[in-house]
Amino acid sequence: MTYHFACITFEWNYEHSYNLLQGMQKYVQENKNIKFTVFNALAKYINQQVDVSALEILHLPTLSNYDGIIIQGNRAWLLKDRQFIANKAKALNIPVVSINYPLSYAYEIGTDNASAIHTLMDYLTNEKNVQSTVFIGGRKNSEEAKERKNAYLFYCQNHRINNLGCYGESWDSDDGERTAEEYIHSSRPLPDCFICANDNNARAFINVLKRHGIRVPEDVFVTGFDNQELAYAYSPRITTIDRDYFQIGYDAVQSLYQLTQNEKLPVKVTCRFELIKEESTGEINQERLQLFSKRFLHINQELHNFHWIHSHFGPALLACNSLNEFGNVLEEFFSTFGIKEVYCMLDGVYFENFENPSGISHYSKTMHLLSVYGKKGLHPDNLTHFYATYDSSLILPSFIPMGNDLYMLCPLTYGSTIIGCILTRGVPTFDHCGFSGVYLSLIETSLENLRKKIMTSRINRRLDTLYVHDSLTGCYNRFGLEKYGKDAFRNILANQEQAYVMFADIDDMKSINDTYGHESGDLALQFTADKLRQLFQSEAFIMRYGGDEFLVISSIPLCDTDFINSQYTIKSSEKKHFKLSFSIGEVSIHRNQQLSLEEAISLADTKMYEIKKEKKHSI
Repeated sequence: MTYHFACITFEWNYEHSYNLLQGMQKYVQENKNIKFTVFNALAKYINQQVDVSALEILHLPTLSNYDGIIIQGNRAWLLKDRQFIANKAKALNIPVVSINYPLSYAYEIGTDNASAIHTLMDYLTNEKNVQSTVFIGGRKNSEEAKERKNAYLFYCQNHRINNLGCYGESWDSDDGERTAEEYIHSSRPLPDCFICANDNNARAFINVLKRHGIRVPEDVFVTGFDNQELAYAYSPRITTIDRDYFQIGYDAVQSLYQLTQNEKLPVKVTCRFELIKEESTGEINQERLQLFSKRFLHINQELHNFHWIHSHFGPALLACNSLNEFGNVLEEFFSTFGIKEVYCMLDGVYFENFENPSGISHYSKTMHLLSVYGKKGLHPDNLTHFYATYDSSLILPSFIPMGNDLYMLCPLTYGSTIIGCILTRGVPTFDHCGFSGVYLSLIETSLENLRKKIMTSRINRRLDTLYVHDSLTGCYNRFGLEKYGKDAFRNILANQEQAYVMFADIDDMKSINDTYGHESGDLALQFTADKLRQLFQSEAFIMRYGGDEFLVISSIPLCDTDFINSQYTIKSSEKKHFKLSFSIGEVSIHRNQQLSLEEAISLADTKMYEIKKEKKHSI
């Protein structure tokens, strides 16, 4: 039996996210009966504010299509929204695993924060002889922050550590710096160690201490938590707690699979952690120096790749003039991702409202598959480059089977507008450096540039049509004669050797207007235009020359039709009918005559007036 699992995730820390997804992918690849889709909002931020449109991808999965759900998020994805998903899954009897945050009706996978703090405090008191401490806390409504603070207070109380206070209510470095400044200016005594709830706060605290001439570790120790890259890239390198996110991801999928097999699990499954002893508490860690060197080389290589990809494909995407062209360039771009398959989908409503997609804040029920990399034998539409239009709940159209692997779906948005999404089979290595969001932004801005370019072209064509056409009849006007008529005349002579120029004047137009009204006169003009278009199809240049006169430039003569001698009865209303006939002058111009169009028109005009005079004399 094949099981379909979904992970719904919103994580700002790309290091943690990458390792977490790598662990998940490892378990899925080891167990060939699992298909796994990650809905990843990538925690995109705009001026420190959450890009709310990116969160919409978290509502895209149809939960009933899955046998198990993993939920992982941060403070920006509201707890009530995560709980809502867990509640829906419970109603469908679908097991849920939550990573690092407790949710009702969900099994929790994560770090034993209390044990980690206990291990850190044991090290400080037993090996570093720390007697007094200050705790710099995380966000006050975070369960993890509460666990770390409570474990710290419990340890201090039971081991007679002099707790000089708990400060700070954020994970952010700005709050860490502000808290450090306030503490130093308060003239409180320096503790033996500042114990920070995460590495961000630890780095910020050390920055402020340095500015005030306080040395770390000579004058005071500082510790962090999480083992982010900044912990070992900073100087001094920070003593911290490493949380094995790879193992957390692996265990999360394993636990979900065990739940589908009706195995019993504890409400919280804890994963291993490791105390990393470093310079900020007076240690020298050679292994970490080697890790830093290896990581630096990896980032340097990814930066080199990024600059090449961005400089090559950025201009190429911006230069596209059609969706078909964009789809082709995008597939070349995807070939640089270093993974098996990549897909780009446009939301159905976004495409339907391509001229003005603003206000599209939710994914619709349909997707258009625009670009495909890694699947052979598929052929897109020549105009739109779409491979298929399909139900968005399917992730991919049914003729593209998803393998037993990890697939990751990321949002494409522009401002608050939903554009579509990108699907990758596997996790790109550049995601470890946080470049996924940058590449998505490149696609988003390039697509918006293409949309504006296409809309500008369409508007210009409409303006051009209005500029060169008569609004009443739809025929060309005098501007159209200058822009298209002369070329039509030259092309006919070049290709056919002979052109026909015809002047047609509606007989007694003034009488029609005076007797039946100007609306009937307009009807007569429209009828004439329609009749000429019907006779010549697309083989002629037809214009309203002015008033009741029409000019035709064609490769076939009008005298071959019955239009010249016909009289038409026009019904202007239920009780009003009037007769419509024409005076027509037509001349044949051979290219050897070397006459200009103006001269040909003059000849046809003269001939038309001669015929009009003959009609008046005969009456």
